[in-house]
Amino acid sequence: MGLNAERTAVEWFEDAARWYVEGHQGCASCGTRHCVFRSEWGPRVEYHCSACDFSVGHDSRTGRYFAVAGQPGPLPETLLVGEDAGDPGARR
Repeated sequence: MGLNAERTAVEWFEDAARWYVEGHQGCASCGTRHCVFRSEWGPRVEYHCSACDFSVGHDSRTGRYFAVAGQPGPLPETLLVGEDAGDPGARR
C-alpha cells in the first residue's frame, strides 16, 4: 500500500506514530512489524521503515509535515554477494 492523494502528510504521520506503538514498531504503509525506526532531530520527529522505505516526519518548529511513499513490496537484500563471497580473505 503506497501513499495516495486522499490522505495528507499529517494523517500519515499520525498513523505512523500509532503503528509504531500499537504495531510493535510497525509500518503504517506496508504493515510489517519490527521494522520502523523513530528518530528525533531537535524539533523534528521522523519514522522510517526499513522494510519498504516509507518515511514520514514532522518539524514542530515550522509546523511542517512530510510523507514519502514506500515500495509496494519488500526491498531487495542489501548484502552484496559476488563470485568470491565464499573466500573470507578475498578483496573487493
